[in-house]
Amino acid sequence: MPVTALLDEKNTSLWQYLNERHRINIRRENRADYLASNSSEEMVIYVPKDRPDSACFTHELLHIYFWVDGIDTENSLQLLIEKKEALTKFCSRHLLERVANSLEHLKMYPVFLRMGYRAERFYADYHTCQLTGEDLQVIREHYRRRFFFENYYHSYGIGRFIEKYFAARACPNPGFDYSKQLQELKRISPSLYGVLDRFTENWTGFDMKLAQQPVANSYRLIVADFVTELEHWARGKTII
Repeated sequence: MPVTALLDEKNTSLWQYLNERHRINIRRENRADYLASNSSEEMVIYVPKDRPDSACFTHELLHIYFWVDGIDTENSLQLLIEKKEALTKFCSRHLLERVANSLEHLKMYPVFLRMGYRAERFYADYHTCQLTGEDLQVIREHYRRRFFFENYYHSYGIGRFIEKYFAARACPNPGFDYSKQLQELKRISPSLYGVLDRFTENWTGFDMKLAQQPVANSYRLIVADFVTELEHWARGKTII
């Protein structure tokens, strides 16, 4: 499958822009989905064999657009959190991957639309609710328990709380109204919800053009402030 099979009049200029700045390898595999990966050696887009799709390809190009411009949210989170013992108890690599993916989606979706693609082509889970009643029940059951007059917080429940919050906030489908679910999530833990909500508001207001500049609204400072606030939230809690 030549790269031209993945290009159309909407994404060709983006492909050219990114290729001028970094070599992007395309690997065709027996897989169901498209995926972009970033390492110190190379940037790769994995493409299903015999299923060219310019919209799916563009989605992954937009992830790479972040990385080429120096915005590596997952790595920034990982480097800061691995130094915080209280946070490593519930911030797994998987969770940070999911959080970073959602954060990038918040910025990518408006660009995807401006490029001329239909909203429902943004990602495969467009028609899937990202925060269900079942999700909330799992979080309630695993978030916190009281034993002999002391609260114990479960790392799984905290992780699910964080993951599902960001998934709901980043969901691009206007057919899903998450206001009630988010309010219920807030009732479970107003303090943790507040930490996540302030970070999201700072992130959505962040100007990508300032990513490399040492200014107050640099994304690195926003991420660092979030990690500091999350550490303050975790301090003094028994997390198992």
